[in-house]
Amino acid sequence: MDWLPLLSTLAGAAIGIVATLIADRNRWKREDDKEALRLRLDIYTQYTSTVKVLGETLRALAGRDHPSDDARAFALREAFRESGIATASERMWLIAPEPVVKASNNVFHCLRRICDGYAAGTALGSTEDRAAGKHAAKPPPTCANSCARTSASAPSPNATPAPSTPTPPPRRTHTCGGWTSAPPLRR
Repeated sequence: MDWLPLLSTLAGAAIGIVATLIADRNRWKREDDKEALRLRLDIYTQYTSTVKVLGETLRALAGRDHPSDDARAFALREAFRESGIATASERMWLIAPEPVVKASNNVFHCLRRICDGYAAGTALGSTEDRAAGKHAAKPPPTCANSCARTSASAPSPNATPAPSTPTPPPRRTHTCGGWTSAPPLRR
């Protein structure tokens, strides 16, 4: 009996099975990465929407007339509790990378300070209100931009680009938790 055709058939079948397993594993990994990205984008969208709605609600409540200062403080704090910002923050803590969590935590505490300021009687559009808004837009005071770094994929801001190639702006992050632009999402 000739064993060569039988061995070549078995070797071909083994190669086919291994190739199929590798292809299935790669397909599963791509689908898993897509699902993780979709989940992160959903959580980022929910958090951003919640922050926007809460900010608008706080400003609207601060601009209304209330029977007393206590009623105003109660309405503001109740709006903060019912906004869903705590749940959105917790979902962010579970899924997002650490720099995004730090940035979202800064936003959460900033909104909390704004709510407490309005509850304490800060008038909408007052000097203190505008100062709080300016403070919220700046990186944390411990940063002083000394921790800023530019990613390797972006050109340095001092480099002169080739005239025919449009240069994207550099992506800067602060390791202390403040972001001047969002981190790139991996695909």
